[in-house]
Amino acid sequence: MDDKTYKKYLSVDYGTKRVGLASGTIFPAGLGVIDASKGEDFVLEEIKKILDTDDFDGIVIGLPVRSQGEAGTLDSQIRAFGGKLLTSSGLDIFLEEEEFSSSEARDLLISNKKKFQRKTGETDELAAIIILERFFDRIRNMPNIKPDMTNEG
Repeated sequence: MDDKTYKKYLSVDYGTKRVGLASGTIFPAGLGVIDASKGEDFVLEEIKKILDTDDFDGIVIGLPVRSQGEAGTLDSQIRAFGGKLLTSSGLDIFLEEEEFSSSEARDLLISNKKKFQRKTGETDELAAIIILERFFDRIRNMPNIKPDMTNEG
């Protein structure tokens, strides 16, 4: 990563049905969803297309944790996916704890009187935005944060 004032990140809310995406430097914006039912190779290829459209500095992947701090059910699958993203993109991977981000996204949609439809993927996209917002909050408090996965030594 270079020393640009603001670094741009891609955020991934990994799921077995849909993968929500967001990006940003300070204020995250949703990038939509990928149909994960088409397979992991399809998801990786779609993410690669997005990464090729802009100059990203890293990828933030939501990592579900349970309320007691133990690993969520998709932990090993998400870490393996992160490793594949690292290999295919060469970008640093940051794992951001995302306890209840999907629930928070669903509640936000409902509280804004938006008709909630799970199949549209709005929740997944909004969860990716929330994950990136939490990451930005964390790096504001700890600016020298190290990636969880990197190609460097």
